[in-house]
Amino acid sequence: MKKSLAFPLCLFLLSLSACVSQYKLPGDNEPAALVKARMTIDVDLARKFIPGDRISEGIAISVSVRDGNKNYIVLSKSVPGLLSSRGNQTETQSLRLHPNRPVILNIDMGAVWQTSKMELVHKTEQVPKQVTKYVQEYDSYRKQSVSKMKTVTEYETVRKTVNEMVTKNFALSCTASMGFIPEKDAVYLADYSNLMVDKGCSIQVYQQLPEKDGKFKLVPVKEYKTPAGDSK
Repeated sequence: MKKSLAFPLCLFLLSLSACVSQYKLPGDNEPAALVKARMTIDVDLARKFIPGDRISEGIAISVSVRDGNKNYIVLSKSVPGLLSSRGNQTETQSLRLHPNRPVILNIDMGAVWQTSKMELVHKTEQVPKQVTKYVQEYDSYRKQSVSKMKTVTEYETVRKTVNEMVTKNFALSCTASMGFIPEKDAVYLADYSNLMVDKGCSIQVYQQLPEKDGKFKLVPVKEYKTPAGDSK
């Protein structure tokens, strides 16, 4: 049986150049907006990308936000057992955001796997060796440097190729982003769909508004566009 695989926080932030800081969630008594991130992926197609010689596998999700000129990680996790399902599968996660300021919501979802196999690896080592040679030492009696024959240890660089077990991590995913301005106490649905695994994913944010019959309706949120000249 293959085991599910949890990856580092930044592995699925493929649209970013480096790992990002952890997002500081609003405190219990602070104003906040609630976002329900509903993420759908075709696990049948995702499974086809994973080779048969993997030693572990999984579906992983990552949610980050760009708040101001910085990127922050909100959520990064693997979803145990999702690959054992069939067809389109959905994972929903709730998160709280600071309201009344523009954010760009980034959602990434995809397949991850790990392999381990014997490979030729080039290595460099520092190897000690004994060398007899003249060295300069200070003679405290004569108060000057003198040359003496001594055996000393030196190190030389040795390059070699060895056959050893190498473990590698792989990921295939797609990131979709949308900017919006969450309002205080509002509830949103971020509907993310990834039916091609490594491309073609999409996201639409809706505001959840209550109706008189106790139900609610979903109203598409106007996308916030980063003003020209803002730093990326």
